[in-house]
This record gives sequence, C-alpha cells and structure tokens, in this order.
Amino acid sequence: MPILDLQQRMMEKGRIRLGHKVSGTTRAGKAYTRPAKLETFKLTSADRQAVDAAAALYGGQVEPFNDGEYGVVTDAVALNVILVPGEMGWSQWREMWGNKVCHRRCDGVRETISDGPCQCPADPAERAAQAANGRACKDTTRLSVMLPDLPGLGLWRLESHGFYAATELAGTIAILSMLAPGTLVRGRLLAEQREVVRLDAEGKPRTNKFVVPVLDLPDVRLSELVAPDGGVGVQIEAPARRGLSPVPVAELPEGPRPSIAEQVAAVPDKPKPRKNAAAPLPATGLSPRKSSGEVSGPVPPAGASPAVPAPDPEAPGVTAPVEPDAVVTAGVEVGSAPTGGVKSSGGKNATGGGAGPGEPRPAVDAPSGGCTLDDLDAALPTNKWNRNKVLREARRIATEEIGLEKPPTEFDDLAKPEYAPILTRVCELVGAVAGQPKPLTDKQRGFMHAVWAKHGGDDARKAAISRLTSGRTDSSSELTADEVSALMDLTAELDKEEAA
Repeated sequence: MPILDLQQRMMEKGRIRLGHKVSGTTRAGKAYTRPAKLETFKLTSADRQAVDAAAALYGGQVEPFNDGEYGVVTDAVALNVILVPGEMGWSQWREMWGNKVCHRRCDGVRETISDGPCQCPADPAERAAQAANGRACKDTTRLSVMLPDLPGLGLWRLESHGFYAATELAGTIAILSMLAPGTLVRGRLLAEQREVVRLDAEGKPRTNKFVVPVLDLPDVRLSELVAPDGGVGVQIEAPARRGLSPVPVAELPEGPRPSIAEQVAAVPDKPKPRKNAAAPLPATGLSPRKSSGEVSGPVPPAGASPAVPAPDPEAPGVTAPVEPDAVVTAGVEVGSAPTGGVKSSGGKNATGGGAGPGEPRPAVDAPSGGCTLDDLDAALPTNKWNRNKVLREARRIATEEIGLEKPPTEFDDLAKPEYAPILTRVCELVGAVAGQPKPLTDKQRGFMHAVWAKHGGDDARKAAISRLTSGRTDSSSELTADEVSALMDLTAELDKEEAA
C-alpha cells in the first residue's frame, strides 16, 4: 500500500519541444541567440539510446543539447502517445521564473508559494506585457505522456505557454477524464500549424503564425462513446494486461433480502470484547453525589462491596495544609476542610475526616484563573492537545473528581457557568492562560491579506493591529482570540465598503 501523503509519479524520460534557440550575429558583429518556433517535434533526453531510437524512427540528426543531454529535431508532426491519468500527466499553473527558480505559482486567484492572493495584474494584456519582461506570471501548461514506440519506461513532458494550448488541452483532458477515468489511453500528439490575423497598434492587419500542440484519438468514434441523451455511452476500455485473469463478479443471492431495520436489529448491542480486555469493574452500590452534598439512596454497609470499603466517619483523614480556596461545582466540593484547620484529601469522607454524612458542604467560590474557552482553544495546537482529548479529560474530571451527574458532552459546553471549575482545571492541564495568542486560520489569513492589499497593504494592516492591541504588537500571530475577532470584523467592514 502506498504512503498516503506522497504523490505518486513516474520518472521523466525526456522533453518534447516545439521550439529551439538559434544563434546569429548582428550588423555590429555581436553574437546573439533567440528562441524560434519549429514545425516538427524536437525530442531531448539524457538517455542517448532513447534519442538515437527517436532519430531512427522519426528522422533527424542527433546533436548534443545542454550539459549531458542529447536532442534531435525530428521530421514528425505527429507522435503516438499513451496518456496517463490524473495529475501524473497533467498540470496547469501561472508561473514566474527567474534564475532557474520559480518565484510565483498561482491558479489565477491564490499564489501557492507565499500562500497569499495572486500578485499579477488581472488584465490579460497587462499581465502578458509584464510576463515578457519577467515581472509577471505566464500561463504554463504541462502534458506528460509515454512514447510507446521508444524503448524504456518513463514520461516525456511537453510544456507550452500559449493561449490555445492552455485552453484546448485542458478541455481535451477534461473530456478524456470522463470517458476513460483512471486508465491509460492511446492517442496522437499533433503539431498543428495555425495563423490568426489581428490589428496592430496602428490599426493595420497583421498575420501571426504559430504551432499548437493538439491531442486526438484517431481510432475512436464519438458515436460509440456518447449516449443519445448526452451522457457517456461506452467508456474507453483500458488495454488488456497479459498474464492476468479477470476477477469474477460475485452474484447476489436470490430470494427475499432482510430490510435495513432487520439488519440493524441483528447487530449485537455490545461489541465482542477483546481476548486481553480487562475485567469489568464491579458495581459499588453507591449513587452519584447530589449538588446538596448528600448521598442519594442507601449507603451500603461495610463489606457490601469487595471493591470499595465502607467509609468510617471516625477514622482520621489524610491531612494536608489548608488551601485558601477549594474547587466546588454547584455546591459539591473537591476536597473538604473541617474547622480544625486541615483538609481531608479525596473529597467527601472518602478516607475519613471532613464533613460527616448528611452535613452540607461549605460554599467556596471557584478560583477565577481568567482562562476562557477561546484561550483554551488557542492553546491546543501549541501544546499538542485537541478538542476530543480535552473533552475526554473534562468528562473524567466531572465524573471522577467532582461527581457530576451530567458531564459536558461537547467542547463548547465548557463555556457554560456550571462547568467553570472544569474549564479552570483543564486550562491548568493544557497550559492555557488568559490572553492566549490565537493563530489565524488559513482562510482568515488569506481573506485578511486579500482585503488589506487593496487598503494600504502591510503597513496599513500593521497599523490597524497596533491600534487594536493598544500598541502591544503589530503582528497578527500574537493576537488573542478577542483581538482576532476584532481584526476580522474590521477586515469584513473594509471588504463591504469596497463592494458598495
């Protein structure tokens, strides 16, 4: 089974090109090189054997190309290819390169390298003018195919920056993905000569000639593929694999089948325990403690339960120094303190000492650490916690340490007043403090950068953050939950003003 977070791909065998560089000399005697278009395909690769085979098959003379590579300008205007499915053989981006490094890569809206909005002009003509000078992105279409007539296993990549290649190849790939999802498809790659006539800056017609890479399936009839209603009739079948037998399709048994309700009823209520599972804890016979501090129901006599001995009111408790505050929830105290100045650890008479049976617990205010649910939520990623883990710990504290009948069922329940002591205790375990910085989500950060880019840029955004924090910081990564909320409200107002 492959690693799930690694994208599968094949090695690149070589490149398919529709242009090359020509050299010359100016009238002043200065040498130069410039790009020029080809009317046939050029193949380049570091594999000399593959290039020699291409020259023998398609014609042309093998020549050195770059460092350690070889190339051949063939006589072919069409190549037999095998299309590979998915992202392994197809990609489209707007990219800006410089010094052999990709500085920008966007999809027209989002720039993926900086994780911000696209920085190029929205007007196509302005973007094309800046791209010619290396200051904006170019439409970059990459098509990787197999050349079955050449030796070796690998992909040959065709790269184009043309408008027609970007639009037409994308449409062809979209149709093929519907007709032949997840399969290898045989096709033809053509170098089609085209020309368009447009008016120049002086209003005179000018003819532009260029080459467009085109994909076609010459052996496929659309009448066999498209159903009369416009849907897919017969999908393109994958090529047969030698040495493999098809897996027989299991047939459903004949006769009446149980309904969904009958199938659900047949499932046992409790799952079968593991062989090495621990034995279940025996019942104690005690009812949960009430908010009044009393035990509801009869207290079992000593020896009634072998797992939990009956409490002895006269037994001396395990003592500890008196603490100024004791955590209580709805009148139930965690650890009681008698008037003698020592506290019985373990709560209500669990080890003796403390208040006697039936005596009300003294009401003690819960400590107010100031940690809110937003502070706790903001501290989770930093301290390697998550909401599910917090909820499990909160339910354990509620049932085992405090003895609540209704523990919290959701993470947001911790914001309720009756669960304030549990929230304080969980904040201590997680390490959350009041005013905990809360990182922005990717969606919030992208929206913020996109809006503020139109309202003064980074300087205006930092000035606004400084005002919101009273000069404490101008960085969005140091904001508390309340400050993040205020910043996003301000950003939304600016966005609405622009829309109006």
